[in-house]
Amino acid sequence: MVSLSLKHKILLILLFFLSILGLLFGLGYRYISHFSDESKAILEDNYESVRITAFLQSSLHEIHQYHIHHLLSNDRRQIFKSDDRYQRSLLSMEAQLQAARQNITEPEEGAYIDKIARNYRQYLLAFRKAFNANNTQSQEVAALYPAFGETLRAAENLHQVNLMAIATKSKMCRNPAIGWLFTLPCWECWV
Repeated sequence: MVSLSLKHKILLILLFFLSILGLLFGLGYRYISHFSDESKAILEDNYESVRITAFLQSSLHEIHQYHIHHLLSNDRRQIFKSDDRYQRSLLSMEAQLQAARQNITEPEEGAYIDKIARNYRQYLLAFRKAFNANNTQSQEVAALYPAFGETLRAAENLHQVNLMAIATKSKMCRNPAIGWLFTLPCWECWV
């Protein structure tokens, strides 16, 4: 049996503990990197939902502005000669609704998207009724606001749901990664 000197025994024990420490730091780094990549992907989906909601609101405002302008216009035939911006807003609204349906990241998002779509259809129907009615212009314009307001409120609620999810997920992503690093075994021993 080979006898090791005290100096070699201490060196071997020290190398063993340093290798364990290196392994723990390597695993910790891998865990944090993996967690970071997953959280980025999750947050990117929520940011995409926020972007979609902003485009929904923008398109809705443009459509509403066009409707109000043409209801208050004296020449009602112009509404059927719609300009490209109005057509783009209508198409954008539909495209953003479809994109929102494909990017559901939170449980309550689907209900808000359905509510936006339903209220948007009611808004377009209210516009057609107001346009064909023989009311005064102020009554026609007033008829649009309930459906417009409900659609806009649903879009704002969808926006808030995603902003809250981003805030919550960001906080969750920061805390475990930092907390895990400081709970490594013997971390305080080496500091």
